[in-house]
Amino acid sequence: MANRPTQIQRTPNALPARDDGIVFTSLCGSNPKDIGGNCLLVDLYGTKSDGTSEHARILIDNGKYGFNANADIRYRKGNGKSVEGEVEGAFVDIRPWLVDPKTGVTPSGEPKIDAILITHAHQDHLPGPAYLAKMMQVEHQDLVIPPIYSSSYTAEQMKELSVFKRLPEELRDAVTPVVVKPGSAIPDLGESISVKMQPVNHTPGARRVLMSTPAGSWLHTADTKSDPTQPFREPGATMSFGGIPDLKVISADSTSAGKTGPQPSETDIGRTLSRIIKDNGDKTVVVGVLGTNMGRVATVVRAALSEGRTPVLDGSSLRTNAKSVENAGWSWEETCGIERRDIPDRRRVQALLDDGSLKLSDLVVITTGSFAQPNTGLDLIASGRHPFVTAGADVVVVNSQGKIPNVVESVTAMESKIAAAGALMINPEKSVKLGYGPLHRSGHYGEEELKAAAGDMDPDVREQVTFVPVHGGPDLIAKNVEAAHVAGFKNILDLPVNGVEITMDRDGVRESGEPHLPNMFVAVQTSQDWRYPRWDFVPLKAVPSLAESLTPVDPEPEASLALGR
Repeated sequence: MANRPTQIQRTPNALPARDDGIVFTSLCGSNPKDIGGNCLLVDLYGTKSDGTSEHARILIDNGKYGFNANADIRYRKGNGKSVEGEVEGAFVDIRPWLVDPKTGVTPSGEPKIDAILITHAHQDHLPGPAYLAKMMQVEHQDLVIPPIYSSSYTAEQMKELSVFKRLPEELRDAVTPVVVKPGSAIPDLGESISVKMQPVNHTPGARRVLMSTPAGSWLHTADTKSDPTQPFREPGATMSFGGIPDLKVISADSTSAGKTGPQPSETDIGRTLSRIIKDNGDKTVVVGVLGTNMGRVATVVRAALSEGRTPVLDGSSLRTNAKSVENAGWSWEETCGIERRDIPDRRRVQALLDDGSLKLSDLVVITTGSFAQPNTGLDLIASGRHPFVTAGADVVVVNSQGKIPNVVESVTAMESKIAAAGALMINPEKSVKLGYGPLHRSGHYGEEELKAAAGDMDPDVREQVTFVPVHGGPDLIAKNVEAAHVAGFKNILDLPVNGVEITMDRDGVRESGEPHLPNMFVAVQTSQDWRYPRWDFVPLKAVPSLAESLTPVDPEPEASLALGR
């Protein structure tokens, strides 16, 4: 078992099983070398009106770690089966906490997970349950997947995952999220235990999680920011920490806490894009986005229309996600002034270019690949494989997304290829240098936003609340700690590595017990044909690059997987 660094002081586990309170563990996400793989295990203890104790266990997110792993591997499993293919990413293995229907208990003997909450539709939070179900199918396992809860848009995105679509019907049903209305409580967790998913600004349908027991409340921010101009923003979406009854802990998730000063809004970014489009009136303009960032897509559509250009949704994921937004209840016409079906896709634009109805300089091509993912639009342009955009002097390529730590090298290489081909390559840094203005704002809060959210709190409450940063390596955690100091928090307990328990009860908030680390599995794409994907699954040790970047996650932890609950 890997141990936590000795310089971090721990206190003994002081939470008897029947005491009211919350025990919180970040299983993955607080990674020393990278971000991603967000997965939180939370135990809630309460006391019913008749004096008997009750317990609920929830999992918050089960995301992918290793966005751009792109490692080809060969591995022989314990059963002798040889696995060859491309790594898609690593996930926390939650099977030890799922009930075996034959025995009625979990394989580990631990309490079962009662509910899985997916806060939003980004890959580092969303897809684990679908890959889990596929692994159970491949390995002929029968375990009970607990109910999964999310917003409508997040549920739509789960159903659009390639791996989800290739599950048998009964497993698709098992991992299809139950849609909960903003602010509604998760059902059947207990009389004295409450868990609510509240709307925040991030992606469409993003949620934070408010957990309450008789010992107090714990708010997990998930990914959040403060931007009232964001398209597809839900009514009531807030980052404010004010007015939460009996609040004792805030676990805060931000990779941008170190950003100081006011952050640009989507309206500001829209003005920047309009200036770039207007200033390059005789050129093809391509704007790279994250495929799930539909708010940014809407901003680009508005900017294109404002300059008399035709916006193009270039790529199947953008078309799918745009439809998911519509299915979740938002209107493209009300938001952007154009119906979704009237925004042409790659195939339709190709036909219009061929018959002369449009020319390339009429277009703003919205495409994917801001993180340099393989076979996305920006990657196709960089490698000269895009069907109708060829990088050259008559093309402007805009990457509207800032770089996160684990993709800096690959994004820089991609942008350099595009520039070397003669295109004007504009990223957020260059946009400011050229005088166009801000081109990117993080989906996570900056220092000023955290200060404003904390400013809504009663000062006495703020001084008593414990602030717990939970996302990223030590450098990002340190920036979040500093931002918390600036925001006026006095009690700050950082989680610099995975597997550390935090206990909140009537005696206070503290680290509790020894660090325990989960198994992780790696999904491997074994098919050579992307149209007919197949997967197999190997242990983390099969992919040393991922295992090393997650250190001190133990690739072969103790078989019991006990987490000291």
